[in-house]
Amino acid sequence: MDLRRRYTNGLQYGAEYTWSHSLGEQVGQSQYFNEDGPTVYDRRQVLTVNYLYAEPFFTKASVAEKALLAGWELSGITTFQGGLPFNVDLSTDPANVGTSPGSGIGDQAERPNVVAGLTYSPRNVQAYFNTAAFSAPNAGTFGDESYNTGRGPGIDLWQLNVAKNEAFEHVRVKFEGEFFNIFNHANFNGLGTTYGAATFGKITSALDPREIQFRLKFSF
Repeated sequence: MDLRRRYTNGLQYGAEYTWSHSLGEQVGQSQYFNEDGPTVYDRRQVLTVNYLYAEPFFTKASVAEKALLAGWELSGITTFQGGLPFNVDLSTDPANVGTSPGSGIGDQAERPNVVAGLTYSPRNVQAYFNTAAFSAPNAGTFGDESYNTGRGPGIDLWQLNVAKNEAFEHVRVKFEGEFFNIFNHANFNGLGTTYGAATFGKITSALDPREIQFRLKFSF
């Protein structure tokens, strides 16, 4: 879905929303052949909004008012994305089939049993999901966890640009302030999914925190 507003009275914006569902067939150990489920690219919802506002009110003001109030622009891109799916993998090889324990590769590593519904509580850095929902299978058996049943953290990202335009005879000057992740929202992108590992259920990495940069541009 796509929504756009053409530039009118200093304002334009656009919004794009995507709902998708990517399914694939699992290839791996004998128990997991022909098993369908969400692929690692299955990001269900994505909303992106872009906007630009150039204030139009002071173009005919006095010199002092124009110097302070005219020529300002605010623009930005806001992105909301759902999380990607994941498997919980084992750090051991109970089925004794020679997998790479703890490889984190969903179509190769063995999986645990599910003893309770996967819940995202308390949903913090130390415990993003309920790790007690899983248990190790008995020796010589595969676990019963389905393919890519978990869902990782999403993204909430705001990037803004504030600019001031000035013109001096044959010279145009533009001062800009760029704010990446302006609200300093923690966007996690790493998650411990290996059962039995010290990082199991924990957030292991995040995208960049807030960054601010300024620049001054002269055009002749």
